[in-house]
This record gives sequence, C-alpha cells and structure tokens, in this order.
Amino acid sequence: MGLEMLWSQNYSMPFYPVTNQIPSYQIPMSKDCEVKAADLSQNLSTPLQVSAPFQLTAIADPIKVDELKNRIKVKLVEEDLWVRFEKVQLEMIITKGGRNLFPKLNFQIEGLEPENCYLFSIAFRRVGNEKYKFTKSEWVSAGHADEEFEQKEYPHVENARFPKGSEWMKSELSFAKLKLTNNQEGNVSKNAVVLRSMHKYCPVLIIYRFDPETSNFERLVDKEIKLATFIAVTAYQNQNVTKLKINNNPFAKGFREGGRKRSHPNEQTSPAKISPNAMFSPFMNPLTCFQNWYNPNALSNNFNNYYTQAFQAQNPMFASQAAASMFNAGFGLQ
Repeated sequence: MGLEMLWSQNYSMPFYPVTNQIPSYQIPMSKDCEVKAADLSQNLSTPLQVSAPFQLTAIADPIKVDELKNRIKVKLVEEDLWVRFEKVQLEMIITKGGRNLFPKLNFQIEGLEPENCYLFSIAFRRVGNEKYKFTKSEWVSAGHADEEFEQKEYPHVENARFPKGSEWMKSELSFAKLKLTNNQEGNVSKNAVVLRSMHKYCPVLIIYRFDPETSNFERLVDKEIKLATFIAVTAYQNQNVTKLKINNNPFAKGFREGGRKRSHPNEQTSPAKISPNAMFSPFMNPLTCFQNWYNPNALSNNFNNYYTQAFQAQNPMFASQAAASMFNAGFGLQ
C-alpha cells in the first residue's frame, strides 16, 4: 500500500502517516543451517552455553583444558598508567545516562588456540561486602554494602563474527564503548552496566571457548583484572585521581594548562582584549548597527545585494536608492 504525502496546514511541512501494521520479513535459509539465540547477558553465577549459528571451521589444540587456562595470559594495555591509578585508588564516574571509563579497558591476549574460536565478555564483581566514603584524604569503610544490582555480562561487539584465537591475539581487545551507570530503570544505553556508587568493583574478563565436539561455546576461564579495581563514584573524591585523569585523558585537554580549563570560583579573570581591526559579522558586532545604519554603502560590503536591498527597502530613508538598485540589478547593470 503506497503512502500518500500529506501536508501540514499550519507549517506547510511534509509528513507521513504512521501505520499500525509493520511488515515483517524472514530471511530464507537452508535446511541444514540452524540458528540458536545466544544470550551473553546472564547472571555471572549461571553457566553459559552458546551454540554456533553455523558450521564453524575450528581446530582445537591437543592440550588439556587446565593447561590451556594457565597458558592464556591477559594484560592491560598501558599497564604503567593503571599502576599509577592503583596507587591513588582509582575512581570511575557513574551517571544516570552512563559514563565511559578512563582508562579504557583494553587488553592484549596471549595463549589462545590460533585456529579455535573464542568469545569474550566483561563483568564487574563487587570487592568485599562494604561500602566506602572518602574522608580525611583517604577511603574508609562506611558500613555494610547495599544490596547489589543483578550483575550481567557485557559481550564484546566482535563476538558476532565468532573470531578465531589468532584474530583476537593480533590486535587489542577493547571495550571502549562500555559505560557505567547507576540507573536501574532500564532506559539507558545498551552499552551501560549498572553499579552502585561508593562500592568497590573488579573487572572480570570472561572467556568462552568453542568445543568442536559439542559445537558449543563453553565458559573456559574468568580472568580477574585486579589492577583495574576501582570505586564507583558520582563525582571524583580524590584530587590526585582528578589530576591523573586530566593529565592523561585526551578528552580532558580543555582542563589542562593552556586549554579551556575551568576557572576557580575565586580566580579573577581579565577582560578579553580585542584588536580594533578584528573582523566581525554585522550580526555579531553591536557597534555595526549604530555606526553604519545611516551609511547606504556600508551594508553592501558585508551582505549580498539581495539582503542589502531588502534592508534598504524597509527603511524610508533609502527607499529611492533601493528602488534604483533593484532596477539596475534586474538588467545586469551592477
């Protein structure tokens, strides 16, 4: 059914009616191709098995599972920066809309089977059973922890391709789009993980391995990233953390010396110095209106003829000149 374009009577803007029926489509597939949904957002305590949606060409190494677990190594990218944050107790901002992490959770992986397939997800486990407060320049216990939100895994975006171990190992494994939030209403970004403020968390990288015999992805190992342990906050508490983030986060350059840093409330700001020869748009320079309103030649230097003539035509003082100008323009005399 075709849609007839309608026009709004008030604004003369086109719009399309909203239909109640939305067409659905099914992609034709061969009989031997079976698709099974893979939910990578289950509770951490629930073992997860994921079936491959098609026949994977995967080759497992002749190695025992326990040996493989020990062989796999996970290292944080920019580890030296993480060490510096660990010394001052890292804090991560959580907001209602979700806030990106800094430093980013980027990893370098070693020890995977090159020709076997793997999936990765990340989750955050609460450290201890306490909540914290920052007082007298240090973090101290503030009593028993609040009830925890249901913790879910955040799957890596590349999981949909079912990459092999060689692909994961040749480049960084990044969760750059991951956000942290304290909003449990469910209307936040799909990339957001819900945490509680003033509680300590440790990131956990969860690795799933494809088993060629069962054609399932089974949970292989959880790698706790203890160096990246942080306290979730709604505002930075420790000035040392703030300084480190400003000095190392490329998106915080406006706060550095020489940038658009925020002024201290008590800091005196000097008035901006403007060159007398600076070029201004007539709309932006308030003096233009007073200096040039009586000068019929001033506007022609700043506007096209159409706008010049329209301005002058509305001013009785220039009515005769505007009429002559429009007449000449019509015959190409200007």
